[in-house]
Amino acid sequence: MRSRFVLALVALAALASVAGPAGAQDGKPDPAALAPAELKRVEGWIRELDHGEYARREAATAALRSFGPRALPLLREAAKWSR
Repeated sequence: MRSRFVLALVALAALASVAGPAGAQDGKPDPAALAPAELKRVEGWIRELDHGEYARREAATAALRSFGPRALPLLREAAKWSR
C-alpha cells in the first residue's frame, strides 16, 4: 500500500497541473477559502488517499481534483505531516 505522503503528492501534482497559486501565501489553508462543510469534505478525501481499497483512493483523488485548487493548501499540509 502506498503511503499517504505519496498519494497526497500525486493528488497535489494533478491539481497543480491545472491550477495556479491558491490559498494563503504561507501555504496554510485560508479560513475564508473553505466553508466548514467544505473543509470537512476535503479532509475526508485526504484521509481516503491512505485507504486500503484502490477504488476508494481513486475516488478520493477524483474528488480532490474536481474540487480544484482550493484543496492545495490542505494537500500540502498533509504531505508535510506524512513524511
